[in-house]
Amino acid sequence: MKTILTIITLTILGAINAQEKLDINDFKDVLGVEWKGKLTYKNYSDGRMVNIDCTLRLEKDTDASVKYIQKYPYEPKANSSGKWKLQKDGTFFNKGVVISKKYAEDGSLEFTTRSTGKDNGKPSTFYMTYRIGKDSLSYKKEVKYDGTEDRFVRNKYEYARN
Repeated sequence: MKTILTIITLTILGAINAQEKLDINDFKDVLGVEWKGKLTYKNYSDGRMVNIDCTLRLEKDTDASVKYIQKYPYEPKANSSGKWKLQKDGTFFNKGVVISKKYAEDGSLEFTTRSTGKDNGKPSTFYMTYRIGKDSLSYKKEVKYDGTEDRFVRNKYEYARN
C-alpha cells in the first residue's frame, strides 16, 4: 500500500512540475519592432467578421512583463497600452494558465492559455493562442460557452514586421 501511495504521489508531483512555462526570453524576437497588421473580430450584434487595420509595438518592461502599445490608424479612440504579464513562475500569462507550448520547424513559438470569464454575458472558457516568430506575430481568442462543446473565434490579431 505504501508503494502505491508513493507512486501516486510521484506521478502527481511529476505532472505538476511538467506544466508548461514561459520566460521573458520567449518574446525576444518581437521586442522593439513595429508590427503592422489587422484585427479581425466577430461583431456581437450581427455575428459578422470585421477587419480593422492596427499596429503594435512591444518593449521589455521587467523580467516578467512586456509593455505594449496598440494603435488603430482609422479608430484612434480605440488605441490602448498596457502590459503582458508572466505570473506564477511563467505558468500563467495574462491571468490564463499556460496549457501548451511548442516550437514550429521555422523556430516560431506557439503557446495557448486558458482562463474563464463571461463573453456576451455568458459564463465562458477562453483560449488564447499566441504565435511568435521573427517576421510574424499573431494571437487569437477562442470562446467556449459553458455547457457547450464548440469554440468560436471572438477575435484575432495578425501582424507582419514593418
